[in-house]
Amino acid sequence: MNKQQFLDKLKSKISILNDEEIEDILNEYAGYIDEKVAEGKTEKEAVKELGNVNEIAEDLLDAYKVKPASQDNENIIERAVNWLTSFVEMLVDKIKGQSFTDILKFLILMCMIFLIILICKIPFIIVRDAGVGIFRRLGNIGDFIAYIWTTIIEFSYLIIAIIAFVTIVKKEFLKDMPKKEAKPKIVQEVKDDNKKAVKIKKETKAPECKVPNQGFFNNLANFIVKCLVLFLKFIACCILLGMAGYIIGITFGIVVTVLVFIKTLKFIGIFVILIGLLSIGVAFSEVLFNFVVNRKTNFKKIFIAIIFSLIALGGGIGLTSMQLANMTFKESEANTTKEVIYKMNNDLIIKDFDEEDFIIDENEKDIKVIYKYNDKFIKIRQEQSKEIFINNYDYIVDNRVIYNYVINGLKNNIFYYDFGHGSMKVYVNAKNYDILKNNYNKYMEEQIAIEDTECDCDCDCDCDFE
Repeated sequence: MNKQQFLDKLKSKISILNDEEIEDILNEYAGYIDEKVAEGKTEKEAVKELGNVNEIAEDLLDAYKVKPASQDNENIIERAVNWLTSFVEMLVDKIKGQSFTDILKFLILMCMIFLIILICKIPFIIVRDAGVGIFRRLGNIGDFIAYIWTTIIEFSYLIIAIIAFVTIVKKEFLKDMPKKEAKPKIVQEVKDDNKKAVKIKKETKAPECKVPNQGFFNNLANFIVKCLVLFLKFIACCILLGMAGYIIGITFGIVVTVLVFIKTLKFIGIFVILIGLLSIGVAFSEVLFNFVVNRKTNFKKIFIAIIFSLIALGGGIGLTSMQLANMTFKESEANTTKEVIYKMNNDLIIKDFDEEDFIIDENEKDIKVIYKYNDKFIKIRQEQSKEIFINNYDYIVDNRVIYNYVINGLKNNIFYYDFGHGSMKVYVNAKNYDILKNNYNKYMEEQIAIEDTECDCDCDCDCDFE
């Protein structure tokens, strides 16, 4: 909070004092804050040095030997809320500025405390269930009493759990909070006219920071934290290896995209997208690497890199979408026609038989297949045997040929996406067609029968052995 917020809150806490005393106190604290600001600190830093405003108000009222009016007017719920608020403020002050390891240790400590508190609920459950079992024997009125009994036990457990949680946290986690340097201390001065006054006494002696004895929870939490941090670092190293491959792949894609752009003046949007992805990868890798080597991460730089990446991704996707909208997508164009003759016999089986590929031609005594394909990417392989595949291609993979083919297509606003595409038509007479179809059907029935009779004895299927 800033100076004015602090003074307003303090004023409301000590409102039981007379106006002159309140004004003196506020002036003292305002002067202290102004002095710290003059030394180069911000108002928030100066207010933080003063400490918790609730504790300051309690010290002031105690110095004046005045009982807070709130204690007379507040109910028990309001007091509990104020107590918990003060505890939460202390907890927040403790967590601020802590390292990742310290925060992880704190979270593990919280989990251990919650687990212990849950285990301690077992006696309450036993007492609750025992009471409910007794009261329900009383009939309808017993159900109402059992409900009241359950509410009392549950509420009692809740109160005790909260008190236990706060006490353990203060003892195991907040006990080593260092004293703030030059923290003002309120002392009482008794004047001759019996009027009370307060002044700020600056502590000039350097604070002594004693290392507290580590309790059982802290020792156990330290061990768990060390094991967990080592495990997380191992995971981070594994991810870094993957990120190295990711960055190399993206870099290669950028090089290819630049070459394509130089040749065609197209797809600058993909280049921008890859730059954005590279920026995200580098930023994420830096965070992981700094975690592994225990080096502080400049999250401001990481944030800027993420913003740049998002802008690049958005702009790149927009540019790419506009370019793709003006392009035609098609398979590679056939530039070669080849005729292949397979000798017909009554036992011939075509394993990739497809009725749509066949054309009845009564002039054909054998099997004539006409292929249309691009000889830059496909080579026809002919085999003659009892069982054949007519859709039998060998694919030619030549990256330079594919690259030049794609570049030429892009220059004409054509995007080729299938380089192994080919078509064929099979010409046979009606008699041979029926023979080939029957042979194929028998072949498939035999394959199904073989699969049905095969059995693995380790499985749960039913097998009949004769």
